[in-house]
Amino acid sequence: MIKGKYLTVLVFSDEMAEHKQFKLSARMIKAFITLMACCLLLSLSFAALWLRASRQNSTFHDLASENSALKQANERYLSATMEIEKKLKYFDDKTMKLAGMIGVATDDQSVAGLGGASLFENELNQYLRYDLSLIEQSSQLLEARIDSLDEAYKQKSELLDSTPSILPARGWLSSGFSHRVDPFTRKRAFHSGLDISAPIGTPVYAPASGVVTVQGLQGGFGNTIVISHGNGLETRYGHLSRFNTAKGRKVKRGDLIGYVGNTGRSTGPHLHFEIHKDGQAVDPLKYVLEDVKPF
Repeated sequence: MIKGKYLTVLVFSDEMAEHKQFKLSARMIKAFITLMACCLLLSLSFAALWLRASRQNSTFHDLASENSALKQANERYLSATMEIEKKLKYFDDKTMKLAGMIGVATDDQSVAGLGGASLFENELNQYLRYDLSLIEQSSQLLEARIDSLDEAYKQKSELLDSTPSILPARGWLSSGFSHRVDPFTRKRAFHSGLDISAPIGTPVYAPASGVVTVQGLQGGFGNTIVISHGNGLETRYGHLSRFNTAKGRKVKRGDLIGYVGNTGRSTGPHLHFEIHKDGQAVDPLKYVLEDVKPF
């Protein structure tokens, strides 16, 4: 009970008849209530702080996860751009080397180096667009160079295909492009081709592509074939036993055109082979790339 400024509290025991009495002043009660209120406020404040910290921790965890994902994506991008750069550099080196091999002039510009965007930059997309632009520019440069090489190769291949670079028959070189004693007149004379000794019937092949302009008997050369290869080049095949082509026919390198014989002015089976450049006889060995076996 409360009397005046005091609150009396009686405490009874079930086992004992006696009781205890406590007196609490109003000041003590107010202090107790105030203390309890403060404890409650502190508890609520700590709870609010804990909840806020939990949310911040969750947000931080989410940011950390997002940052980790961006880092992995950036690393994959870096790896991809580096791989593309290696391939572009490889093709750049190859095209430059091929250009040098076939004598095609190229610009000194090489493919641009690439670089991945930094994870910590705010303008990641700008870096991505920049790298993609470099890739596009590099690929366009290589495409233009390859087109140029392709065109040059076609021109060169046509020229090489029409250049006599192999021996037309298998045999032994019995006489070269030089002065010699003519076997019929016994006088010094110039021999304007190669004599390739071989058995009668040995196949004779076109050493380059061209068009047959002559097929028939040609005086001392006997059965003769003449092929025009363009670019001022012409080849002649004398003393043939038989023909396997006709005038006006187009032939390719390696086509069978006739057979070794002994027709015309000849001392034995052989093929007389000449090359003319712009109407002048030239040494066939300057064109033939393979080794020639002397007699």
